[in-house]
Amino acid sequence: LGEMLKEDKRECQVGGNIGIPFSGIVEKISSDGIIVLELSSFQLEWIEEFRPFIASVLNITPDHLDRHADMNSYVGAKLRILENQTESDFAVLNVDDEGSLKFAAFGKSKKVFFSTKTEPEPGAFIRGEKLFIRSSGRETVIIGVKDIGIKGPHNLSNACAACAICNILGVAPDSMRKTLIGFTGVEHRLEPVANISGVSFINDSKATNVDSVWNALQSVHPPIIL
Repeated sequence: LGEMLKEDKRECQVGGNIGIPFSGIVEKISSDGIIVLELSSFQLEWIEEFRPFIASVLNITPDHLDRHADMNSYVGAKLRILENQTESDFAVLNVDDEGSLKFAAFGKSKKVFFSTKTEPEPGAFIRGEKLFIRSSGRETVIIGVKDIGIKGPHNLSNACAACAICNILGVAPDSMRKTLIGFTGVEHRLEPVANISGVSFINDSKATNVDSVWNALQSVHPPIIL
């Protein structure tokens, strides 16, 4: 998202649960700028007035249950991202994930969807080998699936989510396309480390739950040593 906004010449800062605190960037941006935040369930537990213009829930799978008493408590913490939104805000949700889709019934925000299996409206989706955006009855092709730089089924879903959000913000389709071609990911998330004697070494230490590891393994060609 941050790279798409920068490609579109938008004022932007990226932070949150990626090692860059919100408090460290909030004074570096004007009131016209956009801040992209990744938020954890731990952070959402304690919000009071926090109200994102666009909130997105990519998926809901068991995680951090050493912290949260049970899945209901974990989901409840995640759900707080929508609670302060108004009718002028947006929630971008994953049609393919049952946990995320349930959030559509919550809150006052307008709901936008993304999917790699169906064709929601409004939202972003995959048809054949291309990524589309559909809004107000109009469809726009963004990019061919094979041209997307970040690989794996989960990253195809992430690309759809990013495009759905950028469409709300009025980002040019060409800026989305150029970013998806050139963006190769971030540190510790399927990060190529080296290739030694034909063996590729990949750092995926951000995979902190079983579902994350499963998705990573779908993104790498076998044989695999885990």
